[in-house]
Amino acid sequence: MDIQDEKVSVEMTLTAPGCPVSGMLKDDVTSKLLTLKDVKEANVDIVWEPVWSPEKMSDDAKRQLGWLA
Repeated sequence: MDIQDEKVSVEMTLTAPGCPVSGMLKDDVTSKLLTLKDVKEANVDIVWEPVWSPEKMSDDAKRQLGWLA
């Protein structure tokens, strides 16, 4: 993520290149960013480097999926 004045740019890695909701996720993240105070412009790019892996998940997310006790 990069923040410059009132502009936020995000690079987001998805779990798989064929993700059927990638466009919807990009639009949802963009719209949520634009609801933040002082954010006037938001740009979200889907990237494939670094490659996503379960190790990138927070412990809380892993708990929600039952991967941690």
